[in-house]
Amino acid sequence: MPAPVFVTNVVPLENPTWFGNGVNFEITFECTAALPDDLEWSLVYVGSADDSSYDQLLTEVEVGPVPVAGFR
Repeated sequence: MPAPVFVTNVVPLENPTWFGNGVNFEITFECTAALPDDLEWSLVYVGSADDSSYDQLLTEVEVGPVPVAGFR
């Protein structure tokens, strides 16, 4: 079964910016099926490709309800 959400584009905003500023992205995605809950996005800094214990969760945001269609 294919995933119901497809990311079609990610654009970093305010790039470059100061280290202390927030991280902002414009994410375009398509939803092909009804979702039972809100969609949760997590931004994770991967500190090492070999060891996930170095990963750092930078921020999370919930979006919803998400209609079946393209969304920006």
